[in-house]
Amino acid sequence: MATNNNNIPFVFLLLTGVITACSSVLDHSSSVVVPTSFRIKSARVIVMNGLGPNNTLTIHCKSKDNDLGEQNIDFNKTSEWSFTNNLFGRTLFWCRMWWYDHHKLVWGSYRVYKGHDDIDNCGGADGNVCVRKAQWDGVYFVQKDGTFKKVYDWTIRR
Repeated sequence: MATNNNNIPFVFLLLTGVITACSSVLDHSSSVVVPTSFRIKSARVIVMNGLGPNNTLTIHCKSKDNDLGEQNIDFNKTSEWSFTNNLFGRTLFWCRMWWYDHHKLVWGSYRVYKGHDDIDNCGGADGNVCVRKAQWDGVYFVQKDGTFKKVYDWTIRR
């Protein structure tokens, strides 16, 4: 029985498109949308400044495909963005965060979202709202039950 090889290029292109599907990001501060051809499951990350009055938190967040740029967050304010996880749940966002404590640089580089770990384990009705809060002693993640858990310590440069 003869096989039909005419469909091989079509199948290859289809599989390539599925495998390389990347996430879509909506940055709420600038309303920039990076489109994607697949909609898998959306998520939202919120970074809060809980450092205290007169302390500005600066963040620079990015994934493999999206650079959200540098943002300054005043005390009790937030920065947030929404995106669609990639096909295999491998979406990963890192943020460099820093602030000054009495003229000392306090900083860190932290994973703030990882698809497999966070997509169903954050808050919100669908478990897809991931809140991260910078406090003077470290960075906290909101758990499913609404409580904060310290996940990262700061590095202090004297």
